[in-house]
Amino acid sequence: MATVGAALVSRLESCPGLVALVGTDIYRVEVNEGTSPPYVVLNFAPTERYSAFGEDTGAAHVDWRARCFGSTLKQAEDVREQVRSALQRWRGTQRGVTFDDVVLTPGDTEPDRDFDTQLMFVELTGRAYFKET
Repeated sequence: MATVGAALVSRLESCPGLVALVGTDIYRVEVNEGTSPPYVVLNFAPTERYSAFGEDTGAAHVDWRARCFGSTLKQAEDVREQVRSALQRWRGTQRGVTFDDVVLTPGDTEPDRDFDTQLMFVELTGRAYFKET
């Protein structure tokens, strides 16, 4: 079975609006050297698992952050809106992981410029609830 991170990346790769903007440039943790904007980088906190009276329920959640990069602020914001559209309140199965809900953290972060690349980026954060099998 795929990891929850790989499953969320796969979900984003299946969304035509996002693919139209970034192509295959959706990454976990770090970007391939020489990648041209726009692109998305996903980071994940450790998975938290739920238990009931000492028994593993199979239910878990992971917090995630999508950093959306662009040559301009508008390009980065357009990518963020496609990520939002793909994940907001999404339920389904992707790469063998069953998602009960994907919740976005209220509010958007302020735009910023990456020191190394000088690209603009905006972030979107959330929590994915899923079942482990």
